[in-house]
Amino acid sequence: MRLTKEQLEQILEAVFERTHYDIEVNGPRDYDINGWIAETNKKYLQLDIEEILNSGDLKELFELQRGLQKKIDFNGMSHMQYIRLMFIGIVTEACEALETVEWKPWKQKRQTGIGVEKNESLRKEIIDIWHFLINLTMASGMDAENVLEMFKAKNKINMKRQEEKY
Repeated sequence: MRLTKEQLEQILEAVFERTHYDIEVNGPRDYDINGWIAETNKKYLQLDIEEILNSGDLKELFELQRGLQKKIDFNGMSHMQYIRLMFIGIVTEACEALETVEWKPWKQKRQTGIGVEKNESLRKEIIDIWHFLINLTMASGMDAENVLEMFKAKNKINMKRQEEKY
């Protein structure tokens, strides 16, 4: 079953409201997706995160996206509406990315052995996610340097958690 845009927006609105309520009542929680990503990078991709983030390319991504945003008219929407729109964009693009990979174990394979690393459709959807993610990051008052600083701090915590079998 494929969700319509309206259904997806309704789901996201409900999730956003529930999350907002949960944070107000219980305080922020630490969802450890970053720990999983760090461990995956460490084990499988052998990425040197420090080298990538220090290369200056992250700043360039923010500059490119800031330039694009100056050309888009968001019709006077509020800051909160804009943030919600960016979350909707991220989730929508993630759903589109999911459609490019075999994720249903009960369904016969439809691709002909295309590995994730060669799946051009997946790559394009991931780049779309980056666009929305950078917009959301900037809307929250962060720049590339803030991201780098916070990412390093969180990465250190996640690495320690992995070492301690958290």
